[in-house]
Amino acid sequence: MESADNLLYKADLSVLYDALNKLTKMSEPYFDKKEVALMVFAFDKFVRIHETRTDDLILYKNKINTARNEYASMKMQRDGWREKYELQNKILNNLMDNSI
Repeated sequence: MESADNLLYKADLSVLYDALNKLTKMSEPYFDKKEVALMVFAFDKFVRIHETRTDDLILYKNKINTARNEYASMKMQRDGWREKYELQNKILNNLMDNSI
């Protein structure tokens, strides 16, 4: 993962964990410990799903950037060959016109 992506990812999770921490502190007198544990488990499950999806999105983003760079490189290479071909064709046509 790139550092910017990693920072965004950690920021998302820190917000979630802060909210979860406040929720568990607020719920102590109102909820049963079993209910709080189930709620924490549900949030933990969400975190694992979020991690997987974020990792997949970052992977796809990196692959798209790589493909874009390769396409740009191939296009520049192709355009360079086209220019060389057109120049050689022009020279050949000039030679043929001058020899007649």
